[in-house]
Amino acid sequence: MNLGNISDNLKELSDKYALDLLPVAVVITDLKAKIVFVNKEFSELTGYSSDEVIGKNTSILNSSYHDDSFFKEMWNTVLSGQNWQGEICNRRKDGSIYWEKLKIAPAKDSNNNIYGFISIKIDISKSKESELKLRESEEKYKLLFNNLNNTYALMEIINMGTDDVDAVFLDVNAAVNRFAENLNPEYVIGRTVRQVFPNIELHHFKYHEEVVRTQQPLSFEMYSETLKKHIKFSMFPFEGNKIGGIATDITKEKEYQKQLERSELMYRSLFENMQSAFVLFKVEKNANGENMFKFEQANKTFERELNFNFEDICGNYLTHEYDR
Repeated sequence: MNLGNISDNLKELSDKYALDLLPVAVVITDLKAKIVFVNKEFSELTGYSSDEVIGKNTSILNSSYHDDSFFKEMWNTVLSGQNWQGEICNRRKDGSIYWEKLKIAPAKDSNNNIYGFISIKIDISKSKESELKLRESEEKYKLLFNNLNNTYALMEIINMGTDDVDAVFLDVNAAVNRFAENLNPEYVIGRTVRQVFPNIELHHFKYHEEVVRTQQPLSFEMYSETLKKHIKFSMFPFEGNKIGGIATDITKEKEYQKQLERSELMYRSLFENMQSAFVLFKVEKNANGENMFKFEQANKTFERELNFNFEDICGNYLTHEYDR
């Protein structure tokens, strides 16, 4: 089929003037993908005039983004008489890359024989750019999400205000296994808190419900009998009944705190019951760079033997009036 015959058949398909008025790019080719007609929107999209592409193969737009299998599948589809549609990355005349949504339909004569193809192109570059940015953002989020030292979870609260209140895990990072070795995202996601932690008590959900109800963040600490751990929770509203939560294992911190309290208690007991007078000073520098000794602490023996009420001198500096 030569180009002249294709041009004749074009008159039967549509009026060229009408095609130029369409807000989408239109390309008509023969069976070998040689361009027979393009409308004005095609020129706006690609930068090629009609004269520059008539008689040329559509590969003039090839950006080399897609592999051979992509085009093989496309042509196998349209040569079999079926429509093909998809997204394709092409190159403009100026060398810039753009994305288009492409639909190709076989053009058939009265005997149902294919003699060419009609393509409709819609520029989707902006939406693809937004899609790419979103994908990059999601990848960065996932990278951060999965490498957090703390356990992070996205949950949806269900059955609020009832004894059956629960929370479905929509997402959770790998740090969840720090709370229990048998926990992992694959097991947790899609299950509820009650399913993952069967022994959880009803009152624990009051915090979840409060965040949803007030749409305000909330932090609290609790001891989990199930996990035998002290946990600090930070919850924040997400959307609707969804909330985000960060769980930090503070068991060691609590143990250190108890040890410190015991140590301070022992020190205080020893300090107060010493038979010798004992006083602690804080050393500070005055304007001349000289050492100044500030009364910080004294035991009962000090007060008794030196006849001082330590509260009267606490915070004062050691001077000759105290030097007895």
